[in-house]
Amino acid sequence: MVRKIDLKKKYKTYYTASEDPQILGLGEARYITIEGKGAPEGEEFQAKIRAIYSVAYTIKMSQKAKGRDFVVPPLEASWWYSSDRPFTEVPREEWNWKLMIRMPDFITPEIVEEAKRRVIKKKNIELANLVKLEEIEWGDCVQILHIGLFGRGKIYRENEGSY
Repeated sequence: MVRKIDLKKKYKTYYTASEDPQILGLGEARYITIEGKGAPEGEEFQAKIRAIYSVAYTIKMSQKAKGRDFVVPPLEASWWYSSDRPFTEVPREEWNWKLMIRMPDFITPEIVEEAKRRVIKKKNIELANLVKLEEIEWGDCVQILHIGLFGRGKIYRENEGSY
C-alpha cells in the first residue's frame, strides 16, 4: 500500500499558527493558483474557488491512480489593494487576491494542464483555464492566528493604544 502524502503534517510549522506573532523562515513551495478581484462573498471569488478546487481534486485523483496519493491541503489566499487609503477604508470590491492550494513537488505543469482540460470537458468550468502552477518563495514571514471576523472587525492601533 502506498502511503498518502499529507503536506499539512509534513510542513506543520507552515500550517500551525499561534495567537502570538512568530517570524518564520519559509522556503519555496509549489502551488496551483488563480487570481481575481472583489469581495470574498462575491460571485467571482466563489466561482474561482470552485475552479481551483476542481483542478486540485482532479490532480489528486489522477496521481492516486498512479500510486502517488496526497491529501489536498487547505485553501490559502493573499490579499492586496491599489490605494493610498488605509485597509479599513478600502471597499471589499476593490480587494485583489490570489487563491492558492499547495501541491506536492512531483506535480508538473503537464499534470496541471491535463487536469484543467479534464475539468473543462467534464464539469464545464471554463475558469479552470486560469489556474496556474507556481513556485512561490516566501522568505521570512510573520505568522499569527486570527480569531474573529474577517475584514469587518475593528483594528487595534498600537501607537494610539485603542481600537
